Amino acid sequence: DGAMADTTLEGTVADLIMLGGVTRTMVKLDTGETISAKSLTSERAPGRRGARVRLGWDAADTVLLPRDTTRPGP
Repeated sequence: DGAMADTTLEGTVADLIMLGGVTRTMVKLDTGETISAKSLTSERAPGRRGARVRLGWDAADTVLLPRDTTRPGP
């Protein structure tokens, strides 16, 4: 649930894409931006469209990308 993570963001699940053993979850953040989180597919569902979620990760796993490498939003 992100409770023990160094960095957390909250938002709403916009879309789920399950392809074999990997699930990509698109989350619309409270700031209006949309991010993608990838996880292994398991019996535990990552959420459903419209669900509120908290994403969390360790600071050491953070990778900042220059703005020109991001795709424009809808």
